Amino acid sequence: MKLPLCILMVFIGSCINKSVKPEEQVITRNDAILYFSALAWDGCDTYFSFYENKGIAPSFYIASNETKKIIDDFIISEQNKVSVPANLNQISVTIKFKKTGKTGTLRCGWGKTSELNTIDILNIFRN
Repeated sequence: MKLPLCILMVFIGSCINKSVKPEEQVITRNDAILYFSALAWDGCDTYFSFYENKGIAPSFYIASNETKKIIDDFIISEQNKVSVPANLNQISVTIKFKKTGKTGTLRCGWGKTSELNTIDILNIFRN
């Protein structure tokens, strides 16, 4: 009787000790807003916002350098669609990403910069 109980306790203990690091967790957000780069009129580069943990203020992120091309290609694709006005600078998107645990610099406000958390974009599409 003791042997099966010991085996069960070892099995449960090994399951409990496994944890996913935040930078390894894949997150999907269907409520994200993508702000296109509009340096000419608002002084801001491309960034994302969405609400986390039922917060009262949105969180802001930028794509990592490694995945920035995914966003650039998506923006070009969206801007080439007839239904998207040329001056549109934000759209509702669903993004699948991983947090990197790093920060990057966002140019925003005509010469001002801010440090924002970066995310690795895995997939993005328009809502």
